[in-house]
Amino acid sequence: MGKPMKILDLAERLIRQAGLVPYVDIDIIETGLRPGEKLYEELLLDKKHQKKTANSRIFVEEKEATNMHLVQNDDYTISTLYSTSRLDQ
Repeated sequence: MGKPMKILDLAERLIRQAGLVPYVDIDIIETGLRPGEKLYEELLLDKKHQKKTANSRIFVEEKEATNMHLVQNDDYTISTLYSTSRLDQ
């Protein structure tokens, strides 16, 4: 993946490679994050849950299967507690 790089440095570098001067020929305006954008991406660090893809440098995280019995049991417990608490009022 390489070292992290500042977007501002990348923009300045691209402008120079085009033969122009940053802030003279082209302004760079920092607008901040848009909704849904992140400053950092989380990395998959748990290698035992990684699945290889056709590309040797790309992995997909395997999620553990959800035990529906536990989910239904928890749902039933929450419903029962809610019903019981409503009767107490």
